[in-house]
Amino acid sequence: MKHFDGSDSFVVPGSHGEQNWRTDMSASWMRVLGLMLASTLLFVGCSPAKKIDVGGTCILNSDCNESLVCTMGKCHDACRTSGDCPAGQSCITASGQSKVCQLPVETHCLYASDCQPPLTCAVDQRCHNQCQTNLDCASGQTCTTTKTCAEPTQVDLNNNLIPADAGVSGSGGASGAGGAGGSISSSPDGSRDLSAASTGGTIASGGAPGTGGSIRPNPDAPADSPAARSGGITSTGGTIASGGAPGTGGSISPNPDTLADRPAGGITSTGGATGSGDASSTGGSLDGGSPAIDSSTEPPVIDGSTEPPALDGSAEPPVIDAADAAALPVIISFVVGASPVSAGDGTTLTATFINGSGEVDHSMGPVTSGEAVPTGILTATTTYTLTVTGSAGAAAVQTVTVTVLPLPIISSFLAAKSIIASGTSTTLKAVFYNAVGADVNNGVGAVSSGVPVPTGNLSTSMAYTLTVTNGAGAVATAQASVTVAQPGTCVTVGSMSIARGYHTATVLKNGTVLLAGGMGSGGYVQSACDLYDPATGVFTPTGAMKTARGWHTATLLADGTVLIAGGTGNNSSIFRSTTETYDPATGMFSDSAEMTVGRYGHTATVLLDGRVLMAGGASGWSAEIYDAVTKKFTPTAGLMVEVRARHTATLLPSGRVLLAGGGEGATAELYDPATDKFAATLGGMVAFRTQHVATLLTSGGVLLAGGNGDGQIYATAEIYNPATQGFVGTLGSMAQPRVKPTATLLPSGRVLIAGGAQDFGTSPTLESYDAASGTFGISGTMSTGRDSPTATLFEDGSVLLAGGDVYDENGSWVCLSSAELCHF
Repeated sequence: MKHFDGSDSFVVPGSHGEQNWRTDMSASWMRVLGLMLASTLLFVGCSPAKKIDVGGTCILNSDCNESLVCTMGKCHDACRTSGDCPAGQSCITASGQSKVCQLPVETHCLYASDCQPPLTCAVDQRCHNQCQTNLDCASGQTCTTTKTCAEPTQVDLNNNLIPADAGVSGSGGASGAGGAGGSISSSPDGSRDLSAASTGGTIASGGAPGTGGSIRPNPDAPADSPAARSGGITSTGGTIASGGAPGTGGSISPNPDTLADRPAGGITSTGGATGSGDASSTGGSLDGGSPAIDSSTEPPVIDGSTEPPALDGSAEPPVIDAADAAALPVIISFVVGASPVSAGDGTTLTATFINGSGEVDHSMGPVTSGEAVPTGILTATTTYTLTVTGSAGAAAVQTVTVTVLPLPIISSFLAAKSIIASGTSTTLKAVFYNAVGADVNNGVGAVSSGVPVPTGNLSTSMAYTLTVTNGAGAVATAQASVTVAQPGTCVTVGSMSIARGYHTATVLKNGTVLLAGGMGSGGYVQSACDLYDPATGVFTPTGAMKTARGWHTATLLADGTVLIAGGTGNNSSIFRSTTETYDPATGMFSDSAEMTVGRYGHTATVLLDGRVLMAGGASGWSAEIYDAVTKKFTPTAGLMVEVRARHTATLLPSGRVLLAGGGEGATAELYDPATDKFAATLGGMVAFRTQHVATLLTSGGVLLAGGNGDGQIYATAEIYNPATQGFVGTLGSMAQPRVKPTATLLPSGRVLIAGGAQDFGTSPTLESYDAASGTFGISGTMSTGRDSPTATLFEDGSVLLAGGDVYDENGSWVCLSSAELCHF
């Protein structure tokens, strides 16, 4: 561009060069204004100027009250540090070395980097606080549509921040010079295309305000309009172009709406353009008159060496190149479509800018102003930099950050009991991560990770859905079902890893059930084992036994391990003497001490002192004691009264053990731990039984039911009375004869009889014994009939019936891997 001294140079706004340029130009024009004011004062005389308070508009420091400093066209408090300033203001270095108190929003800017964080450079080229709602802004401010805090005067009717180039008040037309006492008023209707016009235009050559006239500011013209910043000097009160000086008594008033430090601004004046060549008469109006100052009169010299343009309009006024300033790149906004977002998702970036081409890093490349572009998939929080480069090489830079949150993860969502009795409740527990909220439907509500919540009493089966959400709105779900079983019904649960019968089932201290070994289809013994979890109703394979076994015993020891003893191999003539223990902590089996003899079809009874009595079996009438402390077997002091196999052994409240059936006749005997010996009961059994069941009743008596003997399968039952050591038959018999059934004492005191074989096949019916009436009754139905299953009682009164074999339609016995849970 051309300086007024004729030299060529381009100065980037904000540089030291720009400051010098402004200072030189301002000094030159201030000398002009000083001469004009001097000539005016010759007519109207001198009067002391009123000093200006904080916030008032000014030109010089002398315009302000004492201790105030004029900067940015306003009077400010002087300061040394921000502690000297009112709340919310900062102590900044103004022009020269002066330090003044200033509100952050007063700072002018071209780029985001011009503002102190967290302020941002907005469309009006001022630094503003950022916001989402009005609550984020200072009192009296509003949050605009571009998410910046602004004063009411800085926004339009649609709450949009008024941009730097919004609207121009041009001249009010070319009129004759005003007569004495007349004034040149601002025109809100001025045209934008008057490059030198801002608030009211420029006084053209060839005339001057008449005596007593004044040049007033135009309050309707934005201070930062294009005409105010294109290629010229911003002054207060307007600049007198070539063609005359203020008439006698005239004054040049400051324009508070025009910023003194607006970069590369046009020539700002007030009062419109006066016509050339006419003189205004004293007291006349704007529409005519004769020239107040003859065009042949030379004006004062501006800088002492260069003559100003002639007053007759023959010389052109200084030309300020508006294109250079207009070419500077400006970033209006740089925003994300959504933040935060979830990992694996993406969002968009939208840059709004002028006077340049934009490019975003992270391989996004060139962008178009106002056009949203996708970021692509994001896996981590990313900061993007927008660079807008102008035609002259100047650049504007702004950054924006997209916060990326990890996806919500549900580790587990389970019911404490997947199957419950009608009218009872259970709990649900969810374990999840990376979430700000979690909720379960069907009336459960909000949940916390790892904290059980109750379902409430249920009368029907219920499916629950857990919904977990992260801070970006991503959702993870999981389901858990609770089956409500009506009394007397059985619900099928998961299957074991293999089909098996003549196996064992042991409740571990953690509540799971160990199902071990057994006979598979074809009569082959098994070593595979499963764990059943009552919370999920699922079977999971665990470590296999060291030796495959069937017809063995499994005993829970005080330390939580399980002792597996004896059993048979694929050939029923094999009597195993080996034992092994299962450790729930490792899920593995290890060899243990060996029994004194091989046994299968024997019994294992935990005594009151924790030792285990191993009695009978196909090996004969011997018995031995396992000491869990020494891990050794020792034969009992006395032999059993009779050889017994597939008999029953029941621990009595007295600590003695009743061994019944399985012998040569209808006999029973008692083992006394105190003497370590056996003795026959005083009375014999009502019937000879083997492969029957025995249950200790709440009364202390023992119920013996079913079994076979004398070539038949029994439906009858009898009771052993410890007080008399005698047996009596029950008042009623079972509804169906059963051999190898299960018997379970329910919490109600009734005894559940389930499964077992009949003469030709199995029956799915369940029946229970009522000790009060001494009778049996049908109490439910299994999903399938089962011979030699296992029965496991849980604390809620439900019973797990697992495995066994069934007589199929082809007339063959087939082992089962299925299981079911029954409620009463």
